Amino acid sequence: MGRQQQQEEDMSALLPDDVLAAVLRRVAPQGLAACRCACRSWRALIDGRRLLRADLLPHSLAGFFLCYNELDLPEFLARPGADLAGYTLPRATVVQDHCNGLVLDWHGVLNPATGRRAYLPDPPPLPALPEEYFIEYGHLAFDPAESPHYQVFSVPSVLPAAFGRGMVAADPAADPAVHAAVSRSEWPPSPLVLSVFSSRTGRWEERISLLEDTYRVIKPPKEIEALRGQSLVTLGRSQKGVYIAFIDSKRHLCVWTFDDDARDKMDWKQRYRCDLSGLALATPRRYGRWILQNANNSRDEGGNGNDDEGVLALAGQETEWDSDDEDILGTEDAIQGRYGFTILGFHPYKEIVFLHTSFRGLAYHLKSSKLEDLDDLYPKNYNDVAGFCARIENAFPYTPCWMGEL
Repeated sequence: MGRQQQQEEDMSALLPDDVLAAVLRRVAPQGLAACRCACRSWRALIDGRRLLRADLLPHSLAGFFLCYNELDLPEFLARPGADLAGYTLPRATVVQDHCNGLVLDWHGVLNPATGRRAYLPDPPPLPALPEEYFIEYGHLAFDPAESPHYQVFSVPSVLPAAFGRGMVAADPAADPAVHAAVSRSEWPPSPLVLSVFSSRTGRWEERISLLEDTYRVIKPPKEIEALRGQSLVTLGRSQKGVYIAFIDSKRHLCVWTFDDDARDKMDWKQRYRCDLSGLALATPRRYGRWILQNANNSRDEGGNGNDDEGVLALAGQETEWDSDDEDILGTEDAIQGRYGFTILGFHPYKEIVFLHTSFRGLAYHLKSSKLEDLDDLYPKNYNDVAGFCARIENAFPYTPCWMGEL
């Protein structure tokens, strides 16, 4: 701690807590979030007095963003009781990452709740890596309760063997040079220097190296590592921290959580292995259903991007989605999914995995093995656009945030 910062903290200690709380209560939420990071005593006071408005923080699941093949606009699936405030993403958005209400695409960072966007400068070139075999993916880090600023980590990744830079076909069997270069690639290389963009400084910086032992490389569970990209793997945050999951060839939902209790040996711990083959579908109940926004359909018809029927349905739902005993499906309601199950994402605060099969949205409770019907995920008139190519390409849970720079 610097001398000046220590003196300022000592000065604030002279004020009684009630007086300091009265002063901080007048600070705007974004400034209050910054004050919370000033020192431990201020953080304890702000948290203890609950001065930071909880409704401005990303503490409630509003729904899911769903990106469909052949549709320009991502759709929003709103949960019962959520405020359908017109959460939208720009046309042809390709999502790289999301974190606590912010979304990262190839152009910058945006906040669907406020509609604000910040464009990012191009990251520096990859250091000491053959660019034709590597590509950089952005990863977003943002916690408005800690700071109003966000960071973007540019992480180089080995391209799939069948593709080169610019998605040009490069079959390793036909191009021995490509195969040899990828096979010799040490991953992660040592040292590994990552470029990090900070919204505080507005520029990219080389900040991390494995030689400095600042960050640790954590391999996935052995079962997932053995897949070698042959199955879709979902990584996300839920009730107990970081989760990773996939569905194997026998329709078993396998879920691990990251165990960092033992500092000397941080590893994955398998928590659930659920058989999905016997799960059933049912006709949804109209009360308490989730609502698909149908933004593409209403925009085409000159509307405001929202499905009027869906908005009215949500307006009539005054209670929040309970997720404990609503629309629970039983084996007597069986209509088996024809094409298997795909993971949409994790509930950020409850041990629930969201799935879909044949465009039917489901919520699977890991602890109780209960299954909930979320309703149809097939947008209006989608078949006219996509036909047999209809599919959900990307999905992620959305928790609105009304704080921070955006």
